[in-house]
Amino acid sequence: LNTNALKMLIMWIGGADWEALADIDAAQQPIHSTMNTYFNSGNKDNANIILYSNYPPHFKFELPMSPGKGVIMAEDANKGFWLVHTAKYFPNLAGAIGDLFSNEKTKKDAAAFLCMTYSDVNLRAIAKIIDYEQPIVFFAQRSATPATQAFYDSSEIQTLVNGLHKYQPTASTSGDGITTFTPPGPVKIFASAPVAYASDIYSNYVVKILQKSFQVYTPGTTATVLKKSCVGTLKVENVLGPITVKDTVIQKGEDSARWSVPKSDSDFICLSNTGRTANDAKYGATVACVLSKEAAALFRNMIKKENLDACPFFVYKLPGGKSSHYLKPGEADWAALADIDAQQQPIHSTMDKYFASGNKDHANIIAYSNYPPHFKFELPMSPGKGVIMAETANKGFWLVHTAKYFPNLAGTTATLFSNEKTTKDAAGFLCMSYSDVNLRAIAKIIDYEQPIIYFTQRSASQPVQSFYDSPEIQKLVNGLQKYQPIAATSGDGVRTLTQPGTVKIFASAPVAYSSDIYSNYVVKILKKSLQVYTPGTTTTVLRKLCVGSLKVENVLGPITVKDTEISIGQDSARWSVPKSDPDFVCLSNTGRTANDAKYGATVACVLSKEAAALFFVYKLPAGKSSHYLKPNDADWTVAADIDAQQQPIHSTMEKYFGSGTKQNTNIIAYSNYPPHFKFELPMSPGKGVIMAEDNNKGFWLIHTAKYFPNMAGTTATLFSNDKTTKEAAAFLCMSYSDVNLKAIAKIIDYEQPIVYFTQRSAAAAAQPFYDSNEIQKLVNGLQKYQPIAATSGEGVRTLTQPGTVKIFASAPVAYSSGVLN
Repeated sequence: LNTNALKMLIMWIGGADWEALADIDAAQQPIHSTMNTYFNSGNKDNANIILYSNYPPHFKFELPMSPGKGVIMAEDANKGFWLVHTAKYFPNLAGAIGDLFSNEKTKKDAAAFLCMTYSDVNLRAIAKIIDYEQPIVFFAQRSATPATQAFYDSSEIQTLVNGLHKYQPTASTSGDGITTFTPPGPVKIFASAPVAYASDIYSNYVVKILQKSFQVYTPGTTATVLKKSCVGTLKVENVLGPITVKDTVIQKGEDSARWSVPKSDSDFICLSNTGRTANDAKYGATVACVLSKEAAALFRNMIKKENLDACPFFVYKLPGGKSSHYLKPGEADWAALADIDAQQQPIHSTMDKYFASGNKDHANIIAYSNYPPHFKFELPMSPGKGVIMAETANKGFWLVHTAKYFPNLAGTTATLFSNEKTTKDAAGFLCMSYSDVNLRAIAKIIDYEQPIIYFTQRSASQPVQSFYDSPEIQKLVNGLQKYQPIAATSGDGVRTLTQPGTVKIFASAPVAYSSDIYSNYVVKILKKSLQVYTPGTTTTVLRKLCVGSLKVENVLGPITVKDTEISIGQDSARWSVPKSDPDFVCLSNTGRTANDAKYGATVACVLSKEAAALFFVYKLPAGKSSHYLKPNDADWTVAADIDAQQQPIHSTMEKYFGSGTKQNTNIIAYSNYPPHFKFELPMSPGKGVIMAEDNNKGFWLIHTAKYFPNMAGTTATLFSNDKTTKEAAAFLCMSYSDVNLKAIAKIIDYEQPIVYFTQRSAAAAAQPFYDSNEIQKLVNGLQKYQPIAATSGEGVRTLTQPGTVKIFASAPVAYSSGVLN
């Protein structure tokens, strides 16, 4: 098939052949139907979700970390699913079912999807096992109702999500009690943690525990794949490709799926994002093995002597579109080619249980992927992808998949495969049903991979949610476990609705060399010497620049805000002021360290001595106490909790959370430490929110806080996480016309920020703001900038005083470059 075909092959567990070729996102296809259970549910906020992947939606490249990809989604009936997959940019839960395979990153390569239904108990167990891999959890959602979510708040899910666990030994295997709801039943899950030495999960763990020789599919050559292991009775051989799925040949370099089968007596098939390369051996890994002789026989015939298996179904989406085959129970060959999201296909039917349920908020869901919806590139971290979804009847499923940008649980079943990132590459889907006990065990295993959980939901069906609130799910969701040359500047047309309005925005993209945005751009454009606040010492901060008339000096800290001293190491804020004639203040996430200079950066400079008609909030460390500047005041206000109702952050964000029509807002949120992430991403440190309404205005909130804001939560939970409250942070909010917000988006894009959440307003079919070139390039990473820096003009003004804000942007370059250059 060509790269635009979007075809897939589906295999039902127990089936003797793949289903006919079909588009993977067709309504009748299993991936579509599975994910549509969430997208079309009508109450998506009532699902517990953990998504992990090292190439989440909107990420521009794959993160060099654990490759696990999957989704855990649990409902309120004590059940859910685990979707393990190998697709990039999948799933985008902020989109629609029709968008899941619309992105070229998803469609380009072949990928495998394995979806399994489990009880919430088993989903928690799975989360506990996955946690060994240290997957990149890029989206998590706790069900909005009821208040108590036993599944999501469980230790297993919390450990997986928050990365609080440190595992010894370095690997884990599920017991026989982790069984899916329907045949085949037992699914053997292996997970290994990243260690200081290279460790091949197949030769070190899988063959030894299963006591069987294995043939492992890793597309490549004998020079790129680890040597086969032929010593002893337990051997590991390599399947190098190309392979043929049903009647379609998948060439080397076109497939993201990695699977394996026993060399003889093949009674099961294993799916993973990890193959047998030197790079694979550096990171954590998860391997899910499904017991099915029919599926194993298919894979042996399909590729030399190997086969693959899944609980309810195994889906293989072909590269370049949505066509797929699947294996049905009792059949010995793949189903005919069909669209993966067609209504009669297993992914569609599985996900549609959530999306079309009418009470989506009654599902516990954990979706994880390192290429979640809305990410511009794949995160250089754990590539695990899957969904655990558990209902209230002590059961659920685990859908493991390899698709990028999938699933977007904020969309519908019809949009699951609408994104080109999802449809571009081939992908595998393995769905297995489990009891909630086993889903919890799975969650525990998944957590080893440190997956990127990008979506979670705690069931709202009842206050007590033992599955979601279990330690396994909570650790998976909350990351409680610990394991071993371009730039832009805003132009003069970026103006606020009322006078005076200008904010100057500088942004730089990550490049192959170090680039200090202050010394390279800001001082040169503003023609003023700067003093830059970077907490540290003379040995940790870049040297001051004292040559010439434009100088850069370092403010090392500690500092005192109002009456509170903020020590070095307690502050995420980075700001700067002119050395003389201080008529503006600049805010950024980037300081002047060697590490800062490696990534893109954004600096926003507000030209105003009074800082009127906007608010600048400084949250103090170790809690929620804060000061803010009111218009025309010459001093900070008295200390108060930052989330109190009368405080500016609360009142600003409450306009969204308390509106009753949240879906009618256009939103772009970006950060290198988004909610549910276990650690700070080593990329552009920019953090902010652009929110636009339907009357041609909105605001830009720049901040330096970690884990903020969680758009899947409420106003009351904005500052509930200790990652947000631990350190001091700064917040700068400015109102703009939509024209200027678009200009700001164009400048921000120079920095290559990590966009972790987007929403297109549902108020009207036409959305000129969200669909504009500026916003689409920011969200989808379509722009390549020259030159390497830019600065906003005088026309970029806020709606009210102070007016002028100067914005600088520099791109990452191949050499060290300070923004002051």
